[in-house]
This record gives sequence, structure tokens and C-alpha cells, in this order.
Amino acid sequence: EAGKVTNRKPLYNGFTVATFALGSAKLYDWLGDNPSVRMLPVTEVNGVSVLSRLPRLTSVNGALSIDLAGQVAADWVGGRQYSGAGGHESFVSGAGAAPEGRSFLCLKSTANVGGKRVSTIVPAFSEGTRVTTPRHHVQYVVTEHGAVDLSLLSDSERPGALIELAHPDFRDLLRAS
Repeated sequence: EAGKVTNRKPLYNGFTVATFALGSAKLYDWLGDNPSVRMLPVTEVNGVSVLSRLPRLTSVNGALSIDLAGQVAADWVGGRQYSGAGGHESFVSGAGAAPEGRSFLCLKSTANVGGKRVSTIVPAFSEGTRVTTPRHHVQYVVTEHGAVDLSLLSDSERPGALIELAHPDFRDLLRAS
């Protein structure tokens, strides 16, 4: 309505594409019979082969935790599943393969677990944690303490960069690990 979405793109030019929508009655009214919207199968929206063809694709995904190697848990942590993986890894990989693409993984530096504040940046995942995104697919990691492009760093440089994104109360513990 504000004219911010132009839909000028190499795929599905002129159309907004989605796999699902969830929202208000106003959203559903706007979607209903809207000639500029296409609801398509997930393979046509979230597929890496589709996403990687979109120049300058920027993906922004949430995460629950990241270890010092750069592995990301976005749907499962602490022995518990919190959500489905959805398109997380597809959008990370698709943006990483797209011309001039960028992928951002965002998380808070701490979480409350059982009434206790814990770091979401951990030395290593506990046994049984499911990795949503492997370390070699991770590009930018963002917390409220900054951002770092892990794709430019070696395995030995990653821990130090991630520790700087951790909450200051946990940095010494992470350095000692």
C-alpha cells in the first residue's frame, strides 16, 4: 500500500510470491483475489535453486544458539525442539549462492532457561543438539553486541569473533573454554 514493494526481480517479475500467509483479516482481504500475489509450492519459493538466482538476495533468519565453531541451532536446543526448521537453511544457502547475496543470522546474546540467564553463544553444542545450519554456510552473525562476517574467518579466528558478540558477562567463560 505504501509502494515500497516494486516486485521488479528476475523471477516472478511483477508478483509477490509466498508459500503461506498468517495474519489479520486486513491481510487476508488484501491477499484475496489480488492479481499481484502468487501463492506457490514451497519448492518454488524456498528452493535453493530458485533463491540462488536472485541477485543481491539478503536473508535474515533467527537462531536460538551458535557454538564457537559457527554451527547454528535454530529449531532445536537443550534437548528440545522449539520449532520446525522451515526455510532456514534454504535461505542461508540460497543467499550465500546468489550473486552479491548476503545471509544474516540473528540471535540475542542471552536467554532465560529455567529462570537462569545463559549465553546463547556456547563453546560446543550439547549432545543431541540438532544443527540447523553448518558452520561452512554461515555468513553474518548478529547480536545486540555487534555483527561479524564468519565467512571471511578461518576456523581458528571464529571463536574470538563470536566471543565478542557474546554478552560481556559470559565472555571470560567462553575464552576459558
